[in-house]
Amino acid sequence: MQRRFGTIERYDADRELDRLMAALRRLLAHRGYVRGEIVSEKLKRLLPQRGAAVGWDEVRARLRTACSDQVAFDYIARSVQVELDLAHGRIVQGR
Repeated sequence: MQRRFGTIERYDADRELDRLMAALRRLLAHRGYVRGEIVSEKLKRLLPQRGAAVGWDEVRARLRTACSDQVAFDYIARSVQVELDLAHGRIVQGR
């Protein structure tokens, strides 16, 4: 019985990680994304360096390590959303 629930928990964690990876991809592809203006140092460490090829498997591995608990996951998810909002604001303001 416990094995089945463990599988469900891993599935849910993987789905949440997939959603966060999708948000990271949107952030990196956004026209208003400026790596130097990322506020969260933790998020900045997860993102590839400017001009570097994006190795999504590597980013996912770093993300999995960084999201060691629910608090860390929530912090990174909020940080990505804030950065997406800021990127959008840069476009709207014409910066």
